Amino acid sequence: MTVLNYEKRKSTGAYYIQLGVFPAYFGFTIGYDSTYKELSRLLKNKAEARRIADELKECGGYTLQLDADSGSLTILIGLNAELERGSIATAGTIVHECVHAWDLLNEYIKGDQSCSEMNAYHIQAMSETLFEIYGKEMLSEK
Repeated sequence: MTVLNYEKRKSTGAYYIQLGVFPAYFGFTIGYDSTYKELSRLLKNKAEARRIADELKECGGYTLQLDADSGSLTILIGLNAELERGSIATAGTIVHECVHAWDLLNEYIKGDQSCSEMNAYHIQAMSETLFEIYGKEMLSEK
């Protein structure tokens, strides 16, 4: 198992994953409150953050590209913990959203998407890291 380095922002509950030397920030939120708080921090606009978080309430998962103008990219992956879902559906959603995040990064850096093995390893590492974070969060709530 490949788990990447990550840290939690105590003020919002969002986690940020370190993915090597790429000019990107990968955030991960679980649940509405964490998503709203992190969007408010990133957008610096609470009304816009509330609007986006409200739109995402019914989604099992989502991937948002938030900033690509500052010389780096911010990608926020989120899970809606309020929806009742089984562990297999949650795992599938995590992998699904990691594929979107990897595609956004490749598009941003104009990476070589033809190297499927490299893409697979990065998506696997991202997914395994989010599985670990999700597991820790769910255990801490019990």
